[in-house]
Amino acid sequence: MNSRKLILAVMMAGSLGAAVVPAAASASGFYIGADAVMRSTELDYLEGTETYHTEHARIKAGYEILDFLAVEAQVLTAGDDSDIDFFGNLYSFDTGTIVGVYAKPKTDFSRANVYGLVGLAYWDTTYTDVALNEKYTDKVVTFGAGVGGEFNITKHLRFNIEGMMQVGTTSYGTFDPNIYSLSLAAGLNVRFLSRSSSRL
Repeated sequence: MNSRKLILAVMMAGSLGAAVVPAAASASGFYIGADAVMRSTELDYLEGTETYHTEHARIKAGYEILDFLAVEAQVLTAGDDSDIDFFGNLYSFDTGTIVGVYAKPKTDFSRANVYGLVGLAYWDTTYTDVALNEKYTDKVVTFGAGVGGEFNITKHLRFNIEGMMQVGTTSYGTFDPNIYSLSLAAGLNVRFLSRSSSRL
């Protein structure tokens, strides 16, 4: 996916969310958001490693259970890339749609906050030997941990930037590479506050 299109989609989603907040302002504790995500995924097997760089759009929704704790669900679009293994063979890797659920501990200040993410994600992966056109698929569950920052633009709108690491193991027939994935995300969250709330 083109990076400019990705960023435009995130900005449009954030603007649309900000427009509908007043109509849903009674839903205190809920938030929605959209991010652009850059990901680097390494497949590590006994003979060597391959690295794939992908771009994703991410939609997320969460609920702030307490002032210092939220739960968050995320859905990322699929991304794919190709790499050459140590034998010189060309392979491609498709993440598939990624769906994750995370606990989100956080600070509770009026202007800016730091948060963490800990949880699991489901990847619907496809790994392809390009020369032979042989495809291997596996549904992978990864453990993820991340850290990020949120900055309040208005009472309802927040900008966030976030880094995450995810690890898991795939099974592609005769070999089972481990997945090590690092991602960087940036985007907007829209908070649904009660009408009586006066905090930024």
